[in-house]
Amino acid sequence: KNLIYDNPNLFRFIKSILLASQTMASFRIGGVPEHFNIPFHIAKEKKLYDDSDIVEFINVPEGSGAMVSGLRTAKYDMIIALTECLVAEIEKGKGDIKLIGEYVHSPLAWGVCVHVDGRYKKLDELEGRTFGISRYGSGSHIMADVMARQRGWSQKPKFHVCNNFVGLRSSLQSGEIDCFLWEAFTCSPYVDTKELLVIDKVPTPWPCFMAAMRSDSSADLIKLGRAILTTTLDAANRIFKANENDVSIHRIVSDFKLTPDNARAWLSQ
Repeated sequence: KNLIYDNPNLFRFIKSILLASQTMASFRIGGVPEHFNIPFHIAKEKKLYDDSDIVEFINVPEGSGAMVSGLRTAKYDMIIALTECLVAEIEKGKGDIKLIGEYVHSPLAWGVCVHVDGRYKKLDELEGRTFGISRYGSGSHIMADVMARQRGWSQKPKFHVCNNFVGLRSSLQSGEIDCFLWEAFTCSPYVDTKELLVIDKVPTPWPCFMAAMRSDSSADLIKLGRAILTTTLDAANRIFKANENDVSIHRIVSDFKLTPDNARAWLSQ
């Protein structure tokens, strides 16, 4: 249900309360610079956030772990992060982060990436090996553990922090790590150029992206976050999925270097 369409004044009303009660130049949303978050940019371009610059989407290439850290230090007001990372942080019991809504319901397919030299061809050959991760507590870390448990490995993975996708690919080439997990479609351009090899995919057993805010956020701020989330999902996502004149496919190909076939396959999920 689209809160903005049902009540056109809601966004403006919440914004006026927010700006009157807090010193805030913008509402800052942290998210990965990947195709999943194109609807946020569409919402901005189509002025679905009203006619102001209050909403700022900030790219966080380091991933969910970095977003959680930034949320805690008030660098971001809301983040769109991996479900497993957010749940892990909440389970630590600090109580400073809360889920405010679901962003992507479908599971995320993690590609298991190895060097193209062919030394690893099957998942079980990676038991006890060194996995690259963006940081501890990130999706690349948690899903490596999930995969190890699902496969019943007695030797746990070793971990090496590589900060981001660029660092992971570099560490794979240098031999610092044996493998890493990353979103499969994001990896596909580097498979095509033979920079890396994806030997399998591991889907998450849960919806892949959730929105989170600090637990001490005001009720008005949380209402604003939920209104933004709903606007993006219901309005921008409809534009994105409609793919009129293949504009969405062209955007994915141009911005994220996927092939047209891969872009179309991802959009059809």
